[in-house]
Amino acid sequence: MRGMATLLPATAPLDDGPPSGRVFKIERSAAGEKIAYVRMFTGSVIARSRIALAQGRTAKVAGLQLFTDGRWVRTDRVGAGQIGRLTGLSRVQVGDAFGRADTTEHQFAPPTLEAAVAAVDPRQEPRLQAALAELSDADPLIAARLDDDARVVVSLYGLVQQEVLTATLSEEYGIEVEFSDATVVHVERPRRVGSAIERLNTETNPYHATIGLTIAPGDPGSGVRFVTEAPARDMPLYLFKNPTAFSAALERHVDRALRCGLYGWAVTDCVVTLTDCGYSVADGPPSRRGPTSSSVDYRQLTPLVLHQALQRAGTQVCEPVLRVSLEVPNDDVAAVQRVVARWGAEVLAQTTRDDLSQMELRLVSTRLHQLQLQLPDLTGGEGTLESRFDSFEPVRGAPPSRAARALTTSR
Repeated sequence: MRGMATLLPATAPLDDGPPSGRVFKIERSAAGEKIAYVRMFTGSVIARSRIALAQGRTAKVAGLQLFTDGRWVRTDRVGAGQIGRLTGLSRVQVGDAFGRADTTEHQFAPPTLEAAVAAVDPRQEPRLQAALAELSDADPLIAARLDDDARVVVSLYGLVQQEVLTATLSEEYGIEVEFSDATVVHVERPRRVGSAIERLNTETNPYHATIGLTIAPGDPGSGVRFVTEAPARDMPLYLFKNPTAFSAALERHVDRALRCGLYGWAVTDCVVTLTDCGYSVADGPPSRRGPTSSSVDYRQLTPLVLHQALQRAGTQVCEPVLRVSLEVPNDDVAAVQRVVARWGAEVLAQTTRDDLSQMELRLVSTRLHQLQLQLPDLTGGEGTLESRFDSFEPVRGAPPSRAARALTTSR
């Protein structure tokens, strides 16, 4: 305990200013209500106050509990440096931040595997989908969704996580499940800049709105960035109150549309820019005359325009590459090198100490399972292996395809 206090000194929290914090855990009450565990960084959260989450989402705090002296107690305020349990945040997920969202940002490597899961009893399929939707709230990286054959697919880090999910679904939800063989998750990146626009009152536009979007390649690992360049005067502020809320709504539609690219994989490492927008009014000029635009028009039109821009940009399918650390007997190094070289692995470093050699290499994740199976035979059972995500790299040869849609349930 003295070592923890010495080596990990506490940072004094800022008790003034606007509230900021992060959700690090989610539970459900007996009635199914979400309970969000929040660590506060600055300011205070007060009961019945409203907090702003990412992408323009807001939530009203219905109740608060504070962890103090080893137990939870009801309170009307959770301040900086404290841990609280919040109710009323029905749309919140693990990792959601409010206030200064960049505070102590933590990033997990993306899952590199996915597998279809089905209930042993087909009558439990609806319950399985609802259970996985709840589990995805607690761990968004599970990303439960439906494929083209209406099978439920989840993202995984490995077989251990698959076993944990199987046990959780059985013990907590009473659902026995079976998993298909896991496959590797890929992503898509735009090849070049692509633009598209659908204007009001044109033959190709079935909706009462104008949207123009441009998608451009971003830096590797940068994710998706949304930029608004359209003038505020063209935004339907009677629907969204202010330009910030309108941009946040469009960003949500863009993020949802980018979950499935030209080959069915999620599109990432790009910049999407809103270049044009417009709305129709019943008594406006001829070019804008028509039924008043609604939020549904923008929700439906945005993915249509984005898909057109994406087709013009083209995409490149990329596969996950792992950084693999090997420890093998010196006499077996040559045999291991021949195998990984045949798979196109890049050896980054190699050191020798006593009777063992350490190797660091980059290997496409599709080969990891084969290496795990062959390593005992190559090293007489004395080799060890550790792997971690490194990056996504373009696929060589014909790109694999996958089509899936997000799994959602009413909340």
